[in-house]
Amino acid sequence: RLAVACCTNSLLLTDEHLEFFKEYGVRPHISLFGHQQDNDHYRARGFKKVMANLSKASVMLGRTNTSACVCVTPKTVPYLREDVQTILKQAGTSVITIEPIIEFEPWSLEHVDVFIGQMRLVCRDLADSVRSGDPFFLNPLSWRLYVGPRRQKVSSKPGYDQCPFTCSLDVSPSGDIAFSPFVLYGYKAKRGIVGNVQDAEGSWWQS
Repeated sequence: RLAVACCTNSLLLTDEHLEFFKEYGVRPHISLFGHQQDNDHYRARGFKKVMANLSKASVMLGRTNTSACVCVTPKTVPYLREDVQTILKQAGTSVITIEPIIEFEPWSLEHVDVFIGQMRLVCRDLADSVRSGDPFFLNPLSWRLYVGPRRQKVSSKPGYDQCPFTCSLDVSPSGDIAFSPFVLYGYKAKRGIVGNVQDAEGSWWQS
């Protein structure tokens, strides 16, 4: 079945919202920037409340129905694996979404290499969790880092240039499917992309 996902920093999230999510099958993606110091650096405040709301959502909606969206910058990328492990242990969710963010600081090629190395470690932890019988779930990237010609510039491209059915689906451990919460906000102003299983190029709709 096709589920609904939404992205929030959760600072204004209430029990009433969570009851609504539970009734209608909405899966929240709660975003944060790793450690408290990093999160509060970029967002000025809120880490403890975000973690508390992430934990509450995991209890009310189920740990497989709540995703922690880990935003990654050049400053935080060396701690990505550690941040993922901390969130899994402290917040109770078993679903992780990782999003590289380029708006705040420029990425260098060295940062990209560190990101790749950290993602390998996260994937290794994922494999270990499967073998242990208590797996966590890792969603595909909605945005990808793009290294330009001659490796001179790093930019970001949405992972749904083509049909989002191929690269921008969030598939929960239960098998339910949701489009990435970012898929409706394409890089073309006031336009979103909706996948068409019969059209490999996808189809655009005007908002």
